[in-house]
Amino acid sequence: MRFVFRLLTSLQLISFIVSLNYRPRICGIKPSNEKQLKLPSAIAENEIGKELIKQTTGKDANGVLSTSPLFVLGTLTLLLLPSESAFADASSFGILAGRTASMVHPITNLGLFATSLYTAYLGFQWRRLRDIGEELKVLTSQLPSISSGKLKSPTSTILSSLLLELESLKVDKSPESLSKIEIITNDISIINQAKELDSKITELTSTRKDLLSLNLRDKHYSTGSVLLGLGVGTSFLGAFNTFIREGEIFPDSHLFAGMGITALWAMAASLVPAMQKGNETARTAHIVLNVLNLLLFAWQIPTGLDIMFQTWGATSWP
Repeated sequence: MRFVFRLLTSLQLISFIVSLNYRPRICGIKPSNEKQLKLPSAIAENEIGKELIKQTTGKDANGVLSTSPLFVLGTLTLLLLPSESAFADASSFGILAGRTASMVHPITNLGLFATSLYTAYLGFQWRRLRDIGEELKVLTSQLPSISSGKLKSPTSTILSSLLLELESLKVDKSPESLSKIEIITNDISIINQAKELDSKITELTSTRKDLLSLNLRDKHYSTGSVLLGLGVGTSFLGAFNTFIREGEIFPDSHLFAGMGITALWAMAASLVPAMQKGNETARTAHIVLNVLNLLLFAWQIPTGLDIMFQTWGATSWP
């Protein structure tokens, strides 16, 4: 708000200077119906205003003004604003400037950091589930074929069936049985060679089934939504609380880190539509942004705790 106050003051000074230097002059004759006003105290008592007017117009702060529409508008706007000191009066905000409201930001952000860790875990598990699906497709395609067709995992069922059939054929000594025994023996040999591959497929299939039962996608989406909504809101709440207590916002590393975290949340969330369409680049960028966010969040915690303890000592209940 101080920035807004100073900006509007500057705009009024500019309008004042314009009104003095660019009043209508025709053949050196000034308009006779021009009204005269004294410079408002908001500018006349401002040292910067005095110096700027003196250097620009050659007149002091009590000089005569033109009642140009631009100047009058600027004057009325400035006079309607509360004084700068009013912005720093924390007592007028009551409980909003007390310890209860001041602790909302740090305590909530500690919870959000824990939520960030859990969300990251869910995200990597969901990524693992997707990767397992692709890996299973590759491994399944590497399974060999036997006389009856392409092998399917698990191969133990087929192997048991072939061993029983082999035992029954050994009783029959006919040429046809001997031919079948040779084929089955060859199939059993192929299956035994694929045991290691089949074991990998079985293990990955079991892992995939366990991960699917955790409902990772919906959980990750829900916790991510909490981070985006509650996190952004809490970031603004922290800045607002600092301002109503101190009358200004301190441009330090904690503030800049918080701004970065908030921006990274928004950027990561903006990639979700592309991710849902299968864009792998968007998925990778989403992961990178959130890892950076988590690292920045962890780096910000020490400064946040320090500010929290200082605030605790400088405020009172409620």
